[in-house]
Amino acid sequence: MNYYYHYTSRYNAQGILAAGKLRPSRPSGVTYLTDQLFGNGAEASDVLGIGTIPIEICFAIPEGDAIGISGPRIAAGYNSSNQMRSGGGIEYTTSYEIPIISTTTVVMKIP
Repeated sequence: MNYYYHYTSRYNAQGILAAGKLRPSRPSGVTYLTDQLFGNGAEASDVLGIGTIPIEICFAIPEGDAIGISGPRIAAGYNSSNQMRSGGGIEYTTSYEIPIISTTTVVMKIP
């Protein structure tokens, strides 16, 4: 079975689990996914250019549960005054909600 992965913080994961679905984020209106499984949150943050939240949780979503997928695209880097992420990974997006009934939740390893 093939999977898409969604990386997020523990805080955001609680909301996802309570809702029973991944919802498109505001203001972008999309949910970001990747087909790349990373060993820890720091690696995921760097390769996917995620600089605004700590990456602590990964949702493994069966490919058939995600509809309206757009991509793949190369993830852009993220630069701010105190953080830099290189990007370069593979990202997909969807503007549809994704049920997490058959999703596996993975706690990321601390590097």
